[in-house]
Amino acid sequence: HHKIIYLPDNCFSNYTFNTEMLFTLGLLLKGDLLAKAIHFLFGLLSALGIYSLSRRYFGKRTAYWSILAFCSMPLAVFVATVAFNDFALTFYEILAVYAFINWYHEKNHGWLLVCGLTCGLAIGTKYFGGFCFIILSLSILWIAWQQQGILKALKITAIFAGLVLIPNIPWLIKNLVWTGNPVFPLFYPVLGGKNWSQFHYTRYLYEMTRYSDGHHLFLKPFIFLWEISFKQGGGMDSGIKLKVGPIFLSILPFLFWGRRRLDFIIKYLLAFCGVFFLFWSYTCAVDRFVLPCVVLLCVVVGYVIERFKGKRLYPYLLAILFISLCLNWGYVLKVIHKNS
Repeated sequence: HHKIIYLPDNCFSNYTFNTEMLFTLGLLLKGDLLAKAIHFLFGLLSALGIYSLSRRYFGKRTAYWSILAFCSMPLAVFVATVAFNDFALTFYEILAVYAFINWYHEKNHGWLLVCGLTCGLAIGTKYFGGFCFIILSLSILWIAWQQQGILKALKITAIFAGLVLIPNIPWLIKNLVWTGNPVFPLFYPVLGGKNWSQFHYTRYLYEMTRYSDGHHLFLKPFIFLWEISFKQGGGMDSGIKLKVGPIFLSILPFLFWGRRRLDFIIKYLLAFCGVFFLFWSYTCAVDRFVLPCVVLLCVVVGYVIERFKGKRLYPYLLAILFISLCLNWGYVLKVIHKNS
């Protein structure tokens, strides 16, 4: 058709398509390999993002450990080689969180502009980026409230929300014109939608959330944490296909060793990732959807390792890191051999 057209029988064609448009360009210029290379580039940019964040606030060595933690995840290695959009989402969310932290430290509203636009690009990549928007909105509201009062805080948060909206206006207009619902297929009972029904909406919600079913309500986060760390290749009803490896469960508990106060950035990353993981556990527990959370946690892993430098536990933490790397690359080679 040589243009963007309305596909009435595929609700997914009305998602936001920032990354898919780049893939379309890749297919036009060089085929599927260039499309995959674009997503791989977003994986490299995500690694560069956590390296920059770690180095800016914690030093070069922490940045190195963070990158090695990133490389120890089978999930990251394999998702980067496929033309998904998850690393684009991860990259934009890293930038948004990074800009928020800079805004907190420097009190420069220019960083709030960056935070809003990059968060908007995340939503323009995938509706799942809305979780990042919710968490950052509440964070900005809380901090501004503590420093400047509730009225000023509401104003700043509203400005942030407006900035998030800007990159998504083209997709919202497209959906509004074609379906009557700017965020189709979401919120059908309220906003409606062309060529859609309550039956389709109910089935859509089931398909999107079925990966979170099957576990006790209060145990879901703990079970998924174990599965995403160690379980490989879940069943048909499981979203856990690739694991992140043992790095987080093995090293993060040492964060609370001793009585040393934690840096604000580390506390915020833990809070952000904790809330994100809860959202993920109770909504759509597909392995690759958790990437923004676990990639940001690599900064915390690097911080923990460097914190023990010169202490008795330091060699053991390094051993855990390098064992995790070896397990990952051993798994990679096994898969390559199996499929070659």
